[in-house]
Amino acid sequence: MQPMWIFKIVAVVALLVETGGANRPTAGRGDPSFYVLSSLQRAMLTDPPPPNPCTRIDLSAARGETQAAQIVVNGGTAGLKSVDLIVSGPLASDRTAAILTVKLYREHYVSISIPSKLGVGGARAGIYPDALIPFRNPFTNARLTPSFDVHPQETQAVYMEVAVPESVAAGSYKGSIAITSAGRLFANVPLTLTVWNFTIPKQPSMHTSFQDYDSGYANGAAKYYGYAPGSPEHASMARAMDALLLEHRLVPAAPLDSLFRVDSDGHIIESESGNRRLTALIDRPGQNVFELSFGPSYPFHDPLRADRPKAITYLREAYRWFDTRGLIRNAFIRTNDEPEKDAEFQQTRALADLIHEANPEWRVAITGGMDEPGFAKYLFGHMDLFIMCAPTFDPVRARLETSRGAEFWSYTAVVQNTSNPSPYWQIDFPLLNFRVMPWINFRYGLRGLLYWTSAYWDQILARHHSPWSDPCSLRDGVTCFNGDGLLIYPGKDVDYVVPESVYGKSVWGPIPTLRLKALRDGMQDYELLTLAMQRDLGAATAAAIEVGCRGHRDPGDADRNCFHDWNTDPDVLLAMRAHLAAVILKQR
Repeated sequence: MQPMWIFKIVAVVALLVETGGANRPTAGRGDPSFYVLSSLQRAMLTDPPPPNPCTRIDLSAARGETQAAQIVVNGGTAGLKSVDLIVSGPLASDRTAAILTVKLYREHYVSISIPSKLGVGGARAGIYPDALIPFRNPFTNARLTPSFDVHPQETQAVYMEVAVPESVAAGSYKGSIAITSAGRLFANVPLTLTVWNFTIPKQPSMHTSFQDYDSGYANGAAKYYGYAPGSPEHASMARAMDALLLEHRLVPAAPLDSLFRVDSDGHIIESESGNRRLTALIDRPGQNVFELSFGPSYPFHDPLRADRPKAITYLREAYRWFDTRGLIRNAFIRTNDEPEKDAEFQQTRALADLIHEANPEWRVAITGGMDEPGFAKYLFGHMDLFIMCAPTFDPVRARLETSRGAEFWSYTAVVQNTSNPSPYWQIDFPLLNFRVMPWINFRYGLRGLLYWTSAYWDQILARHHSPWSDPCSLRDGVTCFNGDGLLIYPGKDVDYVVPESVYGKSVWGPIPTLRLKALRDGMQDYELLTLAMQRDLGAATAAAIEVGCRGHRDPGDADRNCFHDWNTDPDVLLAMRAHLAAVILKQR
């Protein structure tokens, strides 16, 4: 039996949709039109308008959150020329002098002809919106997106978002967005944002580790732009990419130029300027983890045998460096990735034991499939942090190891276990797949989320193509994984320049995607879950189960891997957000 509050919230959502539908345009059939979608939906290039379109934007947000919606213009049978969207002005409240700024992005469409995993996991071919080109350069205010034509029987979606400052008063903020065509008003979209009377923390409650060990971040992106590795331009580009991730509540685990200098005996070579630089990288707002580089070949070639004393010296001095600055809580070491053979598991365990010999307080991590027998045979009891591939997660074993002091995270990559799907992260899967992962993490007490990289343009560049026209970022034989490891597009193709005054050199900037925005929204949802838990653990857990586990509440459900059984209805997630806000606001 469903709890009564679920029915009440769903009824409210249905009423809002019905009200929006009643405000739809009166244009005749086949005429150009527009409609509003939530941030969890996509408007494909040739999608027809819905039968009962919503024509107004109603959002709710906590202070510190960013909330979004989409305005979709359909060309009808004749098309529209020189379409533009103009915000009436900052959102204003009749109760306070505060104003909120609206940002607009034109959604760029990419054509997918080879579905990810050849469609075996449920992906399908089509023309998808993905990259989000700002209407204006946020640094210079120069126009990046000119007016655009909407062709007959096609759509063009515009993504709009509002960031709510921590300082604003709770209440209702209103404004509108005008749609024009050839300089004339085509339609007006009313916009209302309700600000809840609570604030989410600046520092994310869930750890993330994005863009961490793949060459796509260290060198591949620089190569795409023609920047020399290690050059000032490369460093400025990396800082711009880091800033975009942090803006979306995601953490670059090992930022560029964050390696210690180490002498031949394992001693860290410190300098005042180097210490300031590294401290600034690790302790900047939003950076809640840092992955120290150490492994079977770095900083020494044979750390388990000939170079063991040097490796221990390095590890002890690195721990001391972090500890004396109050940063050790952020640091962990991951020596290997996805071991499969016994020898790989044995090496991983030996390296973990070496690290703990240097200092038992080091947090040692491993990424891999929890269904690999080597985890139970070699690693449980030797590692501190298990970052498990979501389809292989074992809730029963995780609870046991957590009771012994271990910590668990999740990650996803490519399209695995197609017979029992999990939230795949390619362009040709629903946006809900990206947003739901933090909900499932909360349900199981998983503390973090990892992703292998965010700007993997390498293979596309090797084919002399661009991500803007070629979505196959990762190819394995004839199989494509569209947009895998690619949450950011290169700004060079749309003339997006970050001025010299921002990061030291004038460089091409990073362009976000719908998928990156969905991840940010999921991270914000996690904050609502965390705040609600402090008031009513049962209500927060029930909401996480409703979204992340398709509402199952049988006693044995805690033993099921809900990375295979999440709720695929976006309206349920939005309803649970409203419920969590009500829990947080109760008796405030």
